[in-house]
Amino acid sequence: MLEPADEELQTAEAESLRGLPPFAEYSRRLFLTDDLTTGILQLAEDHYIVADLNVYPKRKGNGMRAVLRVFNSETGKWKIIPKLDPGNGGQFPELWSTDNVLAFDGCFLCWVDYFAVSCYTRYVNIASDLFVYTAAGPSPSVQQLPRYTKDRKRPFLMDKFATGILQLAPDCYIVADLNVYPKKSDTGNHPMLVELCIFNSEKGQWGTICNRPAPRPHDQSNVRFPFLWSTDDVLALDGRFLCWVDYFSGVLISDFSDTCSPVLHFVPFPGGKEYRNDVRVERYFPERFQSVSVSQGMLRFVHIDNDFHERIHGGHRHLLERRLGQHPRQKITIWNLNMMSKFKWELHRVIYLDSVWGSSGYQELHIPCRLPEFPIISADDPDVVCCLLREEEFHGEAWMIMVDMKQAHVQSCTPYINQQSCYAKSVDVDVQARKSRFANVPLLPAVFSRHLERPTGMLWNNDKLAPHPSKKSKFAR
Repeated sequence: MLEPADEELQTAEAESLRGLPPFAEYSRRLFLTDDLTTGILQLAEDHYIVADLNVYPKRKGNGMRAVLRVFNSETGKWKIIPKLDPGNGGQFPELWSTDNVLAFDGCFLCWVDYFAVSCYTRYVNIASDLFVYTAAGPSPSVQQLPRYTKDRKRPFLMDKFATGILQLAPDCYIVADLNVYPKKSDTGNHPMLVELCIFNSEKGQWGTICNRPAPRPHDQSNVRFPFLWSTDDVLALDGRFLCWVDYFSGVLISDFSDTCSPVLHFVPFPGGKEYRNDVRVERYFPERFQSVSVSQGMLRFVHIDNDFHERIHGGHRHLLERRLGQHPRQKITIWNLNMMSKFKWELHRVIYLDSVWGSSGYQELHIPCRLPEFPIISADDPDVVCCLLREEEFHGEAWMIMVDMKQAHVQSCTPYINQQSCYAKSVDVDVQARKSRFANVPLLPAVFSRHLERPTGMLWNNDKLAPHPSKKSKFAR
């Protein structure tokens, strides 16, 4: 049940979504392109503001500066507050990136960069509020978990991707948060340690497993657990496993058959591709050409051949090597993880992209040969991969396509529509326009509900153009 204050704030948010005028002035960053930088604050019963923060480097000298764009519900107008500098002699971190926006006391809006907090202040014990939503049963329910208040190597939920939930039985689940950290002194065969913070719904309390040596891959005694581990995703599997994914390293699996003493396994990704340390640290779009997901009860990994990180980190040397060397045929590959055979990846499907580009479904789009992006395996069909397709890198028109991994052709296609305001030149005059922009975040495997409206795009069945999708077709997004 919402408290009255929450109901009022929810009403203010609904009104703002329906009634805010567009922001029509020039800005260094397109409005709302980062959905984590905008907050709403209720000042009085019928008065609220919406504020968006943009932090950018100064043109002259060193340091960063901020701009606030503020909508006032009383005036009904937007206002820019430029050239903000931190008070008390402080300064913005050079790589500021907003992770959260908080409102409190009816007069404060707080923008939080968790990495900046870890770099510029001492760790403090942050007690986090966690809620578990249950959709099954006669009516949905929400349960608040007790706060975790003990000291940890890393404040709880500091990494928003490291916490997962696993249902062990109809009325029993666990919530687990992972922290990987180095030993104080790199001695022995296990320089990295693992900490698991686990809530068990049967016991109703938190427990911690500390200083567990990070596991080595099976049958690879000479391979160490990666020093620069960073969790990108967490998946639950088979009512028994939680799987933490680092797309530049592999999968860390915790077997909760014994919840008091879970067993850890590390499975590097197949293919033997090594990433440089600067790639692992900067982490530009790790999910752009690969993903791990669960399809038909199995953990599966899809990878699209690319040289994206080599291009942005290799510079002129990489371009020279490409010109002098031969270009191998690019392919899409799916592997299945065999959990019964010492956690080994097994090849499931592989197709070459030139076959996809040559199919009639792709030819109907009238665009050059482009690499599909953000692939995800269909939740109910491991032979279908859903991808984003753009006519230019990070720009241009976009489509959601489904690739048949058996026949190597485009099975279905629909335009990607997510219109946002932007500015364009028209006869030397800035004009406001609207373009569809993809947020460059991973897709989620799901089946469209039959109650939702079907997409208006075109569907190709057996390389024949059809005006409407088949009722049996299912889309992953």
